[in-house]
Amino acid sequence: MYFNLAKAVRNGLYIDDPMLTEELTNTRFMLDKNDKYILMPKAELKLILNRSPDTADALALTFCDEDRMFEKRNNKKQIRQYVRSVLGDPDD
Repeated sequence: MYFNLAKAVRNGLYIDDPMLTEELTNTRFMLDKNDKYILMPKAELKLILNRSPDTADALALTFCDEDRMFEKRNNKKQIRQYVRSVLGDPDD
């Protein structure tokens, strides 16, 4: 979702909202152990912002890949990982 949002911003999407700008400019991507890009942990971003990045999360959800959203999950671990990727970790 955030990758789709980033693409939209590169293509000219602009929303005049200082809180959203702060959330997006502090959001970082990194490589995981399999060399795949992942979003920084939400808990880390919360520490930087001193709040949850709710505005950026809401906007990013509008760029959700619908095909991926409804693909079949084969086990509980995959389901939990997917839910966390969409909604964030409930323990944060």
